[in-house]
Amino acid sequence: MSHMCDVGSLMLLHDVFRELVQVEIDLSEKIWPVPDRNASFRTKIVGEALPALWLQISLLSLTWDSATAKSPAVTFVSMCCVLATNFSFGVTILLVCTIRLVGVWYCSSHILNLSSGCLV
Repeated sequence: MSHMCDVGSLMLLHDVFRELVQVEIDLSEKIWPVPDRNASFRTKIVGEALPALWLQISLLSLTWDSATAKSPAVTFVSMCCVLATNFSFGVTILLVCTIRLVGVWYCSSHILNLSSGCLV
């Protein structure tokens, strides 16, 4: 179950099942330790989820004027899911993405470039 949660990117459940496995190992001398894949799980967050957040903000910026009301809502919920799973990791990237998200409303073009400001 721990490995299934790892592959499915369910961090909280992965940690719970890993702790349960450790309890079983402590109670029995016949069980061999299971290698921890938590490091690979966190790598997935940095390699997949945070870049996806950056691209989701770009998508929201580019489609803001032509999108239906449902499309930005779905994109925003998706971004919140990424933020919820990365609450203790990648704080700097999340801060930068949050600043770019504010640019959707602040800039007339809805695109905030961190190096040069609002795009025209």
